[in-house]
Amino acid sequence: MGRLGNILEISSVDKEGVKTVEVRIEIAANHIITPAQFLAPGVDAKPLKTDMAVTTSVPGNDKHAVVGYLNAADVDLSKPGEIGLYSRNALGARVATVYLKKDGTIEMENLTGKVTMSPSLGLTIQNGPGSIIISPAGSVSINGKLTVAP
Repeated sequence: MGRLGNILEISSVDKEGVKTVEVRIEIAANHIITPAQFLAPGVDAKPLKTDMAVTTSVPGNDKHAVVGYLNAADVDLSKPGEIGLYSRNALGARVATVYLKKDGTIEMENLTGKVTMSPSLGLTIQNGPGSIIISPAGSVSINGKLTVAP
């Protein structure tokens, strides 16, 4: 059976030489559990305490595993068939985003600027008022003023 719980504490632990993340969760009034977190291979992520943990039962008496998190305040990045990844500051605001769109476009953005790789438009790097655009044909445009053909 799966459950949602409020996150009380997140800690990295070493159990018999295996590094893992444990999440202390309150799943009901005064019912606190501390299961290990299981995410996809290659994903190293820790939630904010304002998120909710999603757990599932595993073999054993009252044993659970954390299999995901819910950030109900911010779930509007991707559309069907797309993937949006983002990091947040301590207040929960997005500070960096990677967005894989269903048309093959990849966008990366933070407070410094934005990089867009589009199958139809090429590569665009923007930083404030400056930009560099490399078209699919290979021409390079800098700030819309200097263009160099391949």
